[in-house]
Amino acid sequence: MESRYCRSLGAWVDHIAFPFFSGGRVVNIKYRALPKHFQQSPKGQQVFYGLHDIRGDAPAVLIVEGELDKLSVEEATGATAMDVAAGLGCKDANDLLLCYGKRVLALYVHEAPVPFPLQ
Repeated sequence: MESRYCRSLGAWVDHIAFPFFSGGRVVNIKYRALPKHFQQSPKGQQVFYGLHDIRGDAPAVLIVEGELDKLSVEEATGATAMDVAAGLGCKDANDLLLCYGKRVLALYVHEAPVPFPLQ
């Protein structure tokens, strides 16, 4: 949790910080406050949230819409997930993960429940 100034609210509010990694280092941080408000690091690199979490033994990667969805899916199921909400499209994520030799499953947590285990 980090206190940051929120221009749209005109006040200092607590934010959850989501670090984005590439090459083993933090390249961006996305901040989220309630009510729903987002900020990112100035000049932060746009990468997939969770790309660094993909294990070599993961049979598939679930693509979700947000950082909290990614964390929730992994915690609830143990499956590997990645978020594409940073403005990078699912097609880009699909192409990237296929290069890793992974099966890609699109999962939109907020739309409808998905039965587990995934087929």
